[in-house]
Amino acid sequence: MRDAPGRHYRPEPLRRHVRVNMMIDKIHDARVKKEYEAIKGFYVHFLVYVGVCLLLVLIDVFFGDPMWSHWVVLGWGIGIAFHAYAAFIKTPQVMAAWEAEQMARYAKKKAQS
Repeated sequence: MRDAPGRHYRPEPLRRHVRVNMMIDKIHDARVKKEYEAIKGFYVHFLVYVGVCLLLVLIDVFFGDPMWSHWVVLGWGIGIAFHAYAAFIKTPQVMAAWEAEQMARYAKKKAQS
């Protein structure tokens, strides 16, 4: 966009702030969506875990000689614990660091131009 013949249009500071705020909103929306997907994935994994473990315990109680289902529950439970850590603790920290990095990169890019 040109302001006058031969001169490039320079946005007003207010417009620049609006663009920066829009960029921050997009980054925030992406962060929220990723965090939501991680938590939703954990709950789906947990519900499958509970259902399958109940089924295996019932099979073990009614048809199995030695008790073996507790090993499956324990092993898979460790995996569930790691998934919970990734969904509720690690993902928000990583996303906050990513968001700060993106905002710093965008501010540096704008300062250079």
